[in-house]
Amino acid sequence: MPLPDSLDFPLADPLGRELHDKLARLMGRKAELMARTAGLDTSDIPMPASPRQAWTSVLDTAWITGSLPALFAAIEADRDSATFRPQLGQFLARWAPPPGPPGPAGPDGPPEVQPAARATAAEGPVTAAEAPVTAAPGSLVHALAGHTHWLKDLAFSPDGQRLASAGDDRQLLLWDVDAGELYRSLPGHAGPVHAVAYSPCGELLASAGEDGVVRLWSADGALLHELPEHDGPVRAVTFSPAGGLLATAGADRVVRLWDVATRKTLHELSEHTSDVYGVAFSPDGAQLASAGADRTVRLWDVPAGSLRYSLNGHAGRVSCAVFSPAEQLLVSVDCLDESLRAWNPETGNEIHVPRTDAHGIRDVEFSQDGALIAGLGDGRIEFRRTLGSPMRAVDAHQGAVSCLAYSPGRRLLASGGGRDHLVKIWSEVIPAR
Repeated sequence: MPLPDSLDFPLADPLGRELHDKLARLMGRKAELMARTAGLDTSDIPMPASPRQAWTSVLDTAWITGSLPALFAAIEADRDSATFRPQLGQFLARWAPPPGPPGPAGPDGPPEVQPAARATAAEGPVTAAEAPVTAAPGSLVHALAGHTHWLKDLAFSPDGQRLASAGDDRQLLLWDVDAGELYRSLPGHAGPVHAVAYSPCGELLASAGEDGVVRLWSADGALLHELPEHDGPVRAVTFSPAGGLLATAGADRVVRLWDVATRKTLHELSEHTSDVYGVAFSPDGAQLASAGADRTVRLWDVPAGSLRYSLNGHAGRVSCAVFSPAEQLLVSVDCLDESLRAWNPETGNEIHVPRTDAHGIRDVEFSQDGALIAGLGDGRIEFRRTLGSPMRAVDAHQGAVSCLAYSPGRRLLASGGGRDHLVKIWSEVIPAR
């Protein structure tokens, strides 16, 4: 049975919801048993009392660790799944990746992929002049095809002239933003590339992935240094606002703070009890937020290398945390209920966020004036001025919007597609006041 490389759980798709509900009802109390049968480390999987939430937690862990084939094999072998095995096959066939995956890895590196290209006429590209007015508040400038699997991260250069994209296809691509064309492909990662970030001066690019190595590149894509100190996949990288520090984190549960000039570790921050999926510096660089699978956001004092607050309240894995540039605000995304939480980083107190009809928040960014941008599981991008104001939306991708990046100087937004594997660039994304 073909299995997809990436699945959206819980899905906005009706078939996905129905399958998830059946799994929760019939298999929920076997969630931990199924996880062990599939070879998952259950000590790292949150197991809420609710069978539905426990099963969602197992599905999510299997997805992000690449263990879905083993998990679904365990489901099919269990007699309780007999009532919905045909539907399970229908679901998996529907969400299988499109033709054209990368070939097998060769002895000297990652698999060969087709050269990156602009999207076909059926999908785009759409120039700013051709962008339909119905795309407001954002106009589609480019739809870039080059990745063959799930997009994991995006980063604009500080001047907005380059865009870096990282994916599960082991590719790290640099794009010419104005031309909407591939500038360079950076080889070297031996597995999926999870994270990418530019330094504030634009002279360095950091990348990290499943191979556990943090790589530093020049702006033109020359490999400068490799930092192999993490013990396991690295899922997050970011530079400090002044550019002197680099924060990295991943499966070894350690957040590392590096001196960029010497490439030496200054602090190892090790309060998380499970994988770390996101890191973000405060606008003044004095604080660092880290988001983990242990359902917490940790807030660190950067100069001291010490923990200030542990922000609790999430129901599942926290995939990212982002500071607002315009006010004292930190937001984080929960992968279990795909909701948003907000915090005061000075006090560590939670700020009430009104519930919206958003269908599964996957990633968030702020514009330079504090507008919130959210990528959703149903393929839309939504915008709002404040946490409580109504959101406006753009239909952006087939399947989930897996990652976002914002260029403050040029007011450009980039989005990555999970299912369609496209990188899209949008202009004037923030609606007028």
